[in-house]
Amino acid sequence: MAEKALTTFQVAKLCGVFPTTVINWVNLGKLRAYKTPGGHRRIIMSEFFDFLRRYGMPIPPELSEARQPRQKILIVDDDMPMTKMLKKAFLKLTKNIEPRTANGGIEALVQVGQWDPDLVILDVVMPVVDGVKVCASLRSDPQTSRIKIIAISGKKLPESAKQFLKKHVDAFFEKPFDILKIVETAKQLLHVQEVAV
Repeated sequence: MAEKALTTFQVAKLCGVFPTTVINWVNLGKLRAYKTPGGHRRIIMSEFFDFLRRYGMPIPPELSEARQPRQKILIVDDDMPMTKMLKKAFLKLTKNIEPRTANGGIEALVQVGQWDPDLVILDVVMPVVDGVKVCASLRSDPQTSRIKIIAISGKKLPESAKQFLKKHVDAFFEKPFDILKIVETAKQLLHVQEVAV
């Protein structure tokens, strides 16, 4: 079944802006659209959701029942029981997030390149390639700089690492942490809206 497409007028109404603003977004490459044979712009629903997430805009209430594309989260920790526990929590507590795991910095960077996650939960202290190096790599590359990062650590960090993380991550949790809070923080960062059951 073909995915639903919106007109520039519909997008303008949902965002509370003028249609000319939506056309500007399209012309500037901020919002992807295609043209009909008659020259009218159409925005595919998944592209619209992606645009809203990328620019931190809320999902309009009228679309809360529409099928939102699943957000991708990569959980990175050299402690395998920790990655399994976090993955299980996301699978149990949310329908709109797809979690995967990586057990080290090198594996994390490979998976980021292959899978393009929307958010990374990143242990700061890991052998070989630590979380600070992974974070620096993600932030320095235009292809990955948009990825949200939640840093976690169970060890005392040097002041330089603390200052770096303060500038470059979206949230930080010390172990042991409340798993529910991490899930909720991830949902907020990704603008995932779900009806409580």
